[in-house]
Amino acid sequence: MSNIIGIHHIDYVSYSIITPRNQLVIFSSTPSVEHNLIHLNLLSMDNMYNPILHTDGRLCWWNEAYTPSAATSLRKVKEIDHGYTHGFGFGRHIQDIKMTYSFATRADISDAKLFYLRHHADLIKLGDYGLKQLAQITGQYLSPEAGVSNRRHLSLIKS
Repeated sequence: MSNIIGIHHIDYVSYSIITPRNQLVIFSSTPSVEHNLIHLNLLSMDNMYNPILHTDGRLCWWNEAYTPSAATSLRKVKEIDHGYTHGFGFGRHIQDIKMTYSFATRADISDAKLFYLRHHADLIKLGDYGLKQLAQITGQYLSPEAGVSNRRHLSLIKS
């Protein structure tokens, strides 16, 4: 993921993957974002981490994915506490795997939506590249049909 940071002003990248076993696996360049969302019970209120809702590859802005009742808390935990000025992501399906690529920047870009819409194809390529870099790890979670091992590794269990 570190190879992606800096390209198109990207300061954060995460991958939310729904496994064939219907488990959510998250890889993040800033794990404290997801840790705090889990710790504060906000993860289920943030639809950016629901790849099923993002099936068309369309860019979705973080603030549009927040459940309204938790929007203020989500904005604080994801954006304000980390200094991100814009956050966005999109869904991706590769074979039977559903995932969301999520990005954020600290840059003060005057028309960020237009800027990132113009670079959407690049973002898909960057996301795919980063996912390939994680293949040694992600392969342990994905199905044999995806061409990778289905061997169990570590699991995070939250009660």
